[in-house]
Amino acid sequence: MTEDDQSAADAEELAELHERAIIWDRVRAAFSWRVRPVGRLTDVCSPIAHDVSGTLSGKAWWEVGPRELQRIRIDINTLRPDAFWYYFRSFAYDSLVVEGTSDDVGGWMVSALRPPGQRPSSGFDAKVAALTEEERRCVRHFVDWYVGQNTLTAPDALLAFWARPEGLTTDARERSGESEAEAGGAVV
Repeated sequence: MTEDDQSAADAEELAELHERAIIWDRVRAAFSWRVRPVGRLTDVCSPIAHDVSGTLSGKAWWEVGPRELQRIRIDINTLRPDAFWYYFRSFAYDSLVVEGTSDDVGGWMVSALRPPGQRPSSGFDAKVAALTEEERRCVRHFVDWYVGQNTLTAPDALLAFWARPEGLTTDARERSGESEAEAGGAVV
């Protein structure tokens, strides 16, 4: 590798770190008003949901490390909307700031942020409806960044959903009579 190639690689790495820092600062600021949920953390009663609750219960988002995130990564959709978005910062921090974790917890969060497809999902819509406009923009930036850094299967519906106007969930779009073309051209 020539010195110019190394300089270009270093500049590219610095630009990536800078982009991550900007997205993290936006996420941290937008979600700063959210307080640690009290009581039941999950929407469902099952052994999986119990494990998620046990892993997170009593912990602030910054106390949840890579080990805990890996433990609950597949089951984060069992969280109530307020708990899901409170702990979103844990996943975003691990993805954007912490390097070298053994599993891609950001990928699991992005998977949880995928729209449910053609069938309506009250759980997904409740999570989306719980966001402020600023939080939704931050989630969109996080998703855009993640998709730009990773190879995903069929990312178009995911990107189109988060690019929609703030507050418009799948159910709200159907009730409003908005066509798929008006919603960004993607069938989700």
